[in-house]
Amino acid sequence: MATATGNFTTFSLLALLILHTLSSPSTASDPVPATWPHQFHSILFMNRSGDLQKVDLWYDWPNGRNFNIIQHQLGKLYYDLEWTNGTSFVYTLDSNKECQFIVPWGRHSQTQLARRRQLPRPALHGWVSVQCLGEG
Repeated sequence: MATATGNFTTFSLLALLILHTLSSPSTASDPVPATWPHQFHSILFMNRSGDLQKVDLWYDWPNGRNFNIIQHQLGKLYYDLEWTNGTSFVYTLDSNKECQFIVPWGRHSQTQLARRRQLPRPALHGWVSVQCLGEG
């Protein structure tokens, strides 16, 4: 059988623990994103409402370009070359040899990448869900 003093001591310790936990300020804040690399290669797989595609992306800040190879499922292979000055060429190398000149998209600058907002990245079966460079 517990004594009144033992119950009081247990209650006091529990109350102090709860008060300490509630009075501690939360230190949660937005994470600071890592410095963006000047050159990298990535492979993206996208599903845009049934439009499946694979994109090979080469980002090259020192040389002022961004190069994408876009393969739509069961579709054409497109090449997209984007430059710092805002020009972009989208073309194919198949028998039709299509080419389209696009202005003023261009690629993302280091300043735009530095201002990006860190988005939550939940783990999905060992892989990481990431957002588009232009979001945020």
